[in-house]
This record gives sequence, C-alpha cells and structure tokens, in this order.
Amino acid sequence: CRFDDECKEVVESFVFLDEALDKYPGATIVRLSEVANIHDNDDCHQVLPGMGTIPSSTAARIILDPDDSRIGRTIEDPLELSGNGNASDECISPDITKQGRESLHYLSSLTASLVADATKEKGDMQILRDEISSTLLDRIGLKRFMHHTPQSLSLNYQRVLDLFTRSRPFRQKAVQNEENINEIIGPGLAFSESAARTIISYLPELCLYDFHELEERIRFMLAPLPPTDIVSSLNDAPSSKRKRPGRPPAGSSTNKMEIDWAKLSWDGYGAGLTVEQATEAVRTVPNILSLRLTDSKKPNVLYYMQELQVSADLSILAENNLEKYLLGTEASDVWAYAYLNKIGLQWNQLRVLLDAFPTLTCIATDVDWRLSNRGIRKDKLDEYALIFLRKRLQIRAMDVFTMLKTHPRLSYYRTSNLMKKFDVYQEKLGLSSRELRKVVLRMPSMLGMSVRCDKSDIKSALDERLDFFFDEVGMTQMELKQALLKQPSILQYSMESLRSKLHFLHDELFISHPLLSRIITTAPAVLGLSLAENIRPKV
Repeated sequence: CRFDDECKEVVESFVFLDEALDKYPGATIVRLSEVANIHDNDDCHQVLPGMGTIPSSTAARIILDPDDSRIGRTIEDPLELSGNGNASDECISPDITKQGRESLHYLSSLTASLVADATKEKGDMQILRDEISSTLLDRIGLKRFMHHTPQSLSLNYQRVLDLFTRSRPFRQKAVQNEENINEIIGPGLAFSESAARTIISYLPELCLYDFHELEERIRFMLAPLPPTDIVSSLNDAPSSKRKRPGRPPAGSSTNKMEIDWAKLSWDGYGAGLTVEQATEAVRTVPNILSLRLTDSKKPNVLYYMQELQVSADLSILAENNLEKYLLGTEASDVWAYAYLNKIGLQWNQLRVLLDAFPTLTCIATDVDWRLSNRGIRKDKLDEYALIFLRKRLQIRAMDVFTMLKTHPRLSYYRTSNLMKKFDVYQEKLGLSSRELRKVVLRMPSMLGMSVRCDKSDIKSALDERLDFFFDEVGMTQMELKQALLKQPSILQYSMESLRSKLHFLHDELFISHPLLSRIITTAPAVLGLSLAENIRPKV
C-alpha cells in the first residue's frame, strides 16, 4: 500500500513477501504481530509466505514512503524483545500473560452472557463461563489474547455489533438516498441486535480480529463482481483430472492465473452479494468471515442436512462446481457452500469468495479411503502441519491433498521439521518462494530427504548431493537451481547412480566439467536414465 496517514491505497498485492521485496527493495515492512516467543518454531501461525519462520508475525504490509527513515527494515513489536533488545525465548513477561488471561476471562464472560440471552436459560453462569473459557483456550490458545485487553475486546465487540446492524431498515430510513448509505456509514449487514449477538456468541473470534479487516471482508462481499473475463477464468476444468503424470493438477496454485484481489477490492469489485444474501450467509455460516485458517471450521454435516434442509444432490453439485476449492477440505465445507447456493449465491460468486479468501475452507484431518488406499495408516492428520504447508507454500487444500496422495509419508512429518527443511532448501539452493512451491508440488517426496539444520559434522543426504553437483561436477548454485526446476528428482537419485554416470560421461566420453554442467542444466532428465539400458547402448 502507498504510505499516507491511514495507509489505505492498495498499489499491488503479492502472493509471497520476497517477491514484494524484490520489486520494492526500498519499502518498509510493517509486521502485524502477535505476542509469542521469539523462537517459537513449532507454531505454524508464526510463518510469513516468502520469508520462512518470521518470529511472532502472521501478516505483513509494505509501506512505500521514500522519506521514511525506517525504509528497508522491519518494524518490530516492542513486546517481542527482551529488556536488552535481544531475542529471548523467555520474552513474554508475566504482565503480558496476566493481560492475556484477563482478556480470555472477559471474552468468556461476554460470550456466556450472549449465550444465556440467546437461549433464555438462566443456569449457573460461573459453570457456563468456565466451560466457554476452556473451549476458547483449546480452540484459540492464550497467545491470541495476549495482544488484547478487556477494554480493546469491549471496543471490538461494539464495532462488530455496529458492523452487523448497519443496514437494518430503520437505520437506512435516516438516509434519504439508500444507494449512498455505504458511503455515509460504511458497508454493513442487516442483523437485528439480538441476532448479531447470537452470531458473536457462536464465533467470539470475531472480537479478536482487526475490525477494519472484517469491514473490508463485508465490503468485498457486497461490491459488484469484477469483469467477466476474471470471473470466467475461475471456472477451470476439474482439477483432479490430471493429464500429465508427475505434474501438479491443472487447477493447482502453480498453474492458476493469479488475481490481485486486494487491488480489485480497492477498485470497488467483490462478490456481488446483496445485503440480504450476505446477512443470511453470515447468519447460517458465520465462518465465512473467518480471517484465519483455524477459525474456518463449520458445523457438522447433520446441521446442514437436518436444520437447513440441504439435499445430498445439492452437495454433489457443490463438490463438482467448486472442486478445486473444496477437494481436500472438511465435508462440512461442501455442505456449507451448497447451502449458500441454495439461498441464492451463484457458483461464480462463491468461486470469487473462495479464490479471494483461502481462509474460508478448513483442510480435512480425517483420513478417508482415498488416502488410506495410498498407505496412510492413521485416523487423524496433523492439522498444524497441514496449515503450515498451506501458509508456507500459499497453496489450497487440494494441493495438500494431492501431495499426501503422492507422498503418503508426508502425513507423519512434524511441523518443526518441515519448517527447517523449507528454510534449508531455500538457503542452499537459492530458491525463491515461488520456485520452492513449484519444486515441492512436483516432488513432495523431497521433504523426506534428511537435511542438516545445525552445525553437526555429519553430512545429510542433501549435503551429499549438493557436494556432488558443486564439487564433483562443478556446477554453480544457479545452474543447479535451473536443473532442479526442470527435474526436481535429481536430488533424490542415489549417489552410486550419479557417480557412475559422471564417470561414464567424463572419464569414458571425455566430456569436460563445464560441458557436463551445461548438459545437466539443459537436460537434467539424462541423470534419470539407465546407464546400462539407455545411455551406454545409445552412445
């Protein structure tokens, strides 16, 4: 965004932060931080696309201001540093922890009162508060409360309540020209106050969000659809029908036309919903406003079948029309978007929402028959590892599902190990985030290769192959990267196979190392050919 007092103008948005820094090297990065341990490498939320594990950061905004003295460096949250200004594992002070617990207690009490009002039950409020507090702690975690106070949560609650009730009929009567109501009081929904409170009681995470982000989400929902060519580009052929083995599916993140939704939103485009449609959508599927992947879990399928009367035929229709967005997600996601179609949202409107906001779907953690048939022998997948893959590579649930089918052992990798491996691959191979995504999607089994993340003298499998290409073949990092992008499997060939081919090409055919480097860079697939059955007979 271009710098001004409120940083409102969207110049351009990027899938990966490293691409933004490449294009705007003199920009300032504003980190939207959370209070957390500096070295909390097991927390998948502390990941920025394109920058690996960035401590205590979940999002970033670049400010373009040539006169800003902070240009070129990241603005830190003062809560992230210890007293001497150095990173510390114990940087969360007792006062901040106490503040987080007070915020948790406040939101629990607020939610309990909203639940009691909605259900008209006047039971033991303390028991209800304790139950809600336990649920919130398990569902949200204490860290997200540490950046709030009871006062800030109370203010957020009032703002969300206002946002949900702005378009009520009696409020619109105060505005003579209803078409200009959004310009006067901003975009909003048409809930009654009691209905708005019920929604907040179901999804109290709304009070933890930046209010302006919620407002932007609703503005996008109500804004008119973008030009037809953009909308029609989202209606690709079913992504699961792969034409070329070993390649990412046709609708995967590496193949789709990337659309700058932030810029389109700034230009006044969105999903084209009416106020009535948006209000009903939020009433029945409040998670359509979720800003985090972990907040997007919908009610179970029975809710949609029994309470909302969604038919199985409509759910199948939703699965077919939204396949590239819903493949690999929870079953409740399919039924939720089937219901939204039932109340009048067109499939192209739902595609716009799902393409613009990846947080609207929840990745499936239950192992179904498609994965069990591939050799995954566990009932549940590690949710945080899957979330990390989505955030680090900026991919859909469909892409993660395809990776699991291709490389079932991925289901057993820990989040902390995956984090380290991604960082090592980027550092040692010189890969950009987009290049890393391309390589991993084509060859997810490379995540099973051992890497050295410390100063140990024991060589890892990756080190052995890098030493081979750099020292024995004489390739540069750039040449190896170019070969890897064409043939990711070259890092997984056995050392015996690689050396035998090098010996034949160099010692028997007298091909020089510079020419060998050129051959491997240009046609890396030659290293996958059989020496005895293919290369030697043809030479």
